[in-house]
Amino acid sequence: MNEKGFTSIVLIVFVVVVAGVVGYVALFKKPVSPVATDQQPTNSQGTQTSTTPLPLPPSNEMATWSIYSNATYKYQFKYPPEFEKHTETAEKVFLRQKLNQRTTFNVFVNPEVGLEGYDIYKSPKSVVVDGVASQISFGKSSDGQLFINTSIDRGGNSYLIYAVAYGDQIETEKMFSDILSTFKFLK
Repeated sequence: MNEKGFTSIVLIVFVVVVAGVVGYVALFKKPVSPVATDQQPTNSQGTQTSTTPLPLPPSNEMATWSIYSNATYKYQFKYPPEFEKHTETAEKVFLRQKLNQRTTFNVFVNPEVGLEGYDIYKSPKSVVVDGVASQISFGKSSDGQLFINTSIDRGGNSYLIYAVAYGDQIETEKMFSDILSTFKFLK
């Protein structure tokens, strides 16, 4: 009986120590600090907004990239060699990775329906795409599919630009930002 009592005391002490460590970490863990950006004037709702121009990937990295151009809706962008055109019409182009066809980069002009069913996993990021202010949204489905998108209204058209992927969140966000940074409207 004496051993059972000792074991119970050790078990209780162990549980209290673990709970204390978990509580300490939860209470004192530093939150991830946001990236600082220059402040811009307030928008129509009276809230301050900030926009970040997208940095271009290194030019030596982009030397092997292909250019996609759409003459109907007058835009173009560059994409890395690991992507290929999968579907193309006047209104849309879908690119996919050659080795992982579940990773896509897409542009859809004047889509009739929005894309739903994704939970936001990160706050939207304000950016400037070829001189047009926009926001990048970050979503994830219940099965882990990432959905990153931005929508740009220009010249009476709405351009839905998005990536869908299963895989590394940071890699997917970088791929999306790198390709988006090359997006240009043609004259």
